[in-house]
Amino acid sequence: MEYYLKNIDNGSILENLKNSIVKEELKVYYQPRINILNESIIGMEALLRWNNISPSKVIALAEQSNLIYEISDYVTKIACEETSLWNLKKGKNLILSVNISAKQFENRNFIFWLTDILYETGFNPEQLEIEITENIAVRNIERTVEILRELKALGIKIALDDFGTGYSSFKYLNKLPIDIIKIDKSFVDGITLDKKQEIIVSKIIEMAHCLNLKVIAEGVELFEQFQMLKKLNCDEAQGFYFSKPLRSSEFEKLII
Repeated sequence: MEYYLKNIDNGSILENLKNSIVKEELKVYYQPRINILNESIIGMEALLRWNNISPSKVIALAEQSNLIYEISDYVTKIACEETSLWNLKKGKNLILSVNISAKQFENRNFIFWLTDILYETGFNPEQLEIEITENIAVRNIERTVEILRELKALGIKIALDDFGTGYSSFKYLNKLPIDIIKIDKSFVDGITLDKKQEIIVSKIIEMAHCLNLKVIAEGVELFEQFQMLKKLNCDEAQGFYFSKPLRSSEFEKLII
């Protein structure tokens, strides 16, 4: 199946994707987020998986059509429903993190769409975090600030994803009403190999804490990286060292 899908054109992929939405064949996976201090699972990031195709390719193609709205609706509803169930069954207060695409964020009905999902699923907005990338945030900074303030008024937390990969990360950091920055994997990769990389990550964490922001390190794959992040007082981490993204049934076993 993977070989076949890699060798058909994008139009065919989109058609297959559309059919998969109708048939409810898309999969929602979860990657746990770890409190570095006590190594407990405090939440998870919801991730789309479909037919072994790169999620980034699926999203890129979906954004070229209106399928991105249907996909986001599908994934977010399932993630909210399953997280609510786990929190109820397991007596947890897991935080759900959901990625928002550029097209979706810039849609004038974005806030209405999200509040409808929260109402429909009964999900507590204070247990929801919305992730946007820096590239999305700086397209129209005034409009971004307006939207983020509306989200925060609902009790929703905001995370700036892939921090450090854009040219204006620090320039706009004081303007954006965010709660969390996620340090990109490219910084974590060399944190134990390059003293300069260690210093950069250390200063990002220090600066974020001075601004009352939480810091999450992405792409943690090695014990040594985890230990360094603990030494640097990073708040949370996620990555293959702790767990790969899991199906809902596998994730539920992890939080027992």
